[in-house]
Amino acid sequence: MPQLLPTSRAARLAGISRGELQRRIRTGDLSTFEGSVDINELIKLYPEINLDGSGMLEKVRDIKANARPKKRYEEAIPSAEVLVSRLKAVGQDLFHARTDIHRLEKLVSEIKGRMQEICAKRECDPKQELSALTQWIDKAFQTFSDSSKSAANVRAKDAFMRIMAAHIKLLPSGHEFFLEGQDTLLAASVRSGLYVNYGCTKGNCGSCKARLVEGEVHQVRDHDYILSEHEKSMGYLLMCSNTAVTDVVLEAAEAESAADIPQQRIRAAIRKVESLEEDLRLLHITTPRTHTLRFMAGQSIRLTLDQGETTLQPVASCPCDSLNLQILLRRNDADPFINAVFTGLELPETVTLVGPEGDFVLRNDVSNPLLFIAVDDGFAPIRSLIEHAISMDNAESVQLIRITRETKTPFLDGLCRSWSDALDNFSYRHLAGDWQLEQLLESVRAVQENPSALHLYIAGLADPQPLLESLIGLGIERENIRWQEIG
Repeated sequence: MPQLLPTSRAARLAGISRGELQRRIRTGDLSTFEGSVDINELIKLYPEINLDGSGMLEKVRDIKANARPKKRYEEAIPSAEVLVSRLKAVGQDLFHARTDIHRLEKLVSEIKGRMQEICAKRECDPKQELSALTQWIDKAFQTFSDSSKSAANVRAKDAFMRIMAAHIKLLPSGHEFFLEGQDTLLAASVRSGLYVNYGCTKGNCGSCKARLVEGEVHQVRDHDYILSEHEKSMGYLLMCSNTAVTDVVLEAAEAESAADIPQQRIRAAIRKVESLEEDLRLLHITTPRTHTLRFMAGQSIRLTLDQGETTLQPVASCPCDSLNLQILLRRNDADPFINAVFTGLELPETVTLVGPEGDFVLRNDVSNPLLFIAVDDGFAPIRSLIEHAISMDNAESVQLIRITRETKTPFLDGLCRSWSDALDNFSYRHLAGDWQLEQLLESVRAVQENPSALHLYIAGLADPQPLLESLIGLGIERENIRWQEIG
């Protein structure tokens, strides 16, 4: 029987994005069996698979790690109990694989022996034919042995990955992610850009309740929320209090649109005010660990200081790290909150967050090429969307076009270039100064040969209508264009 891998694990082994693997499946280069990939077919398509290659997923992991506080070394590996269970499971798989190989070798040997017996009993012509057939089997077995070495390398890499990370699949959405180190099921899902239901993250509210369909979990934290005996018998658990021992399938509720995210009110702290330009600041806000902000990339929140100054701003960071938020503020004398920031805050400063608001969010489960156009400070929500797309790792490609009225290097340009340098499926362009609409359209044509396949997100234009009409003229469907006006 073929060894089948989930598409997300197959992409990780090949060192490519899941979106790229899905593209190869759509074009017929790679076949699937009930949503899984045959490991031998994967090797044929990507013969360069090796144990040491740092592929797309490792690059994505590095980008996500740089966006969050570093883990301590002891938190980066699974707990002893989980490691023992995973090693046991992998050991059983290796035992069965070796048993199958031994049986195959024995079978081939028996076939050769029986044919040699036939050769001894027959006259010349049959004997010659059987001898030739025996030679063919020898050659075929050698070919099988050589290909088995490649498959063995891939299986070894897969076995190591299964020890260090468990593969999680959510039903009914079919979303997949990996749980690494000592993360809980909830923490790993949020880091991967998924919008599973949760509230307190500490086992008090029960919002992250899910049902274990397949696999083994390990409870890592006690919780005050009480599961009924019936729920326990049905396999229900709290994602915030359990980690995965083996690969796991969970039935869990997820937000499908911005309307599914509840309004929240959180007391947080402004920990740092970073100066990006003379009239531009980046707020670093930390929420309580017991009450992080649940929001979708691209959404906005209202911030209010204790003295009453308030402002509504898009979040400029990824929801994969809802504990640490970033807000971009341009100097504005008409905004009391921004004035308070520029005149100086006594850090840490308490701030109340209310939200989220807005529906400028990524479309759900889209693997099409993504194009983001950010005009000046419209980069704030666009950055959040891009980091979320990188976390999801589902898009075929991601392109960013930044437009600035000034000719100087735009703020956070190094961040954009780091994405482009690290990710094979990411491209970045900058249009500066007195740019024309035709220049922008030419840039869109340059990043995508078939614009009709694009899903487009635009932020920062006061009047996006002329651009929208021109983009539709390129063949992009209007329903595939989303925009947010920022003055």
